[in-house]
Amino acid sequence: ARGVPDPCASCTNGTLDDWMRSTADFRQHYYGLRGHVHASEGAAPSPQAPALVTVGAIGAARLDWGARPVRIHGQTFFGPIIRTSELMNDAVLGPWVLARKGPKILVATQTRAIEAWVDAKGIAMPSTPAITVTPKRAADLWKVAAALLAPATAAEAWWRHAGAGMSAQAIRVSASQLRALPAPGNHAAWDRAARALAEWQRLGTMSARDKFAGLMCDAYGVPAGAAREQLLEWWRAAVSDARAGDVAASVRARG
Repeated sequence: ARGVPDPCASCTNGTLDDWMRSTADFRQHYYGLRGHVHASEGAAPSPQAPALVTVGAIGAARLDWGARPVRIHGQTFFGPIIRTSELMNDAVLGPWVLARKGPKILVATQTRAIEAWVDAKGIAMPSTPAITVTPKRAADLWKVAAALLAPATAAEAWWRHAGAGMSAQAIRVSASQLRALPAPGNHAAWDRAARALAEWQRLGTMSARDKFAGLMCDAYGVPAGAAREQLLEWWRAAVSDARAGDVAASVRARG
């Protein structure tokens, strides 16, 4: 799979479908928002005025919303938001707002590795074609995100779905394909990794990232040694933040 190492996951238990729901929106949701997208004008997003998150703003444990201009419906926005009060009476967008509000995980499409950001405060909404993931139990929000971001999960997705995207350097995994990926079998390590992920998203440091990655290798039973190091080296390169200069403009620490 284009130089992607074997995930070497020797400890799995069921699939992520046991733990989460995932869905993608449709063109009607994207075009239905025409005229309802606004500039944040420097204000932080909130549940009433959530960030409208494009796939290009989603990174691994990182959200670059507001860091650079984005084009939506032919207009350019810095920090696009929507106002939920404008949409609640719409036959299509009202139910969409209700379905997408609250804590969730936003997953990018067409990336080198699975990249996801945890919206713990319910201050963001997905822009098509971002994938929305919610845990079946609210308490498992960070655990589900940890499984999605795990090095072994990224490699497994490549081995299963390489060639599905439009680029040889990226994969495209659907909402249903995410649910079909293996779940970790070592739940103690998985719990620790979930806490480490929250720290990584809050701090954005390489040391926090590497602590998380090591714990998720434990959770999936990736054996210590050369195979693990090869997997981690590949994964770190795949999720490396090439936009480090934009950290100050991101909302990483606000999630």
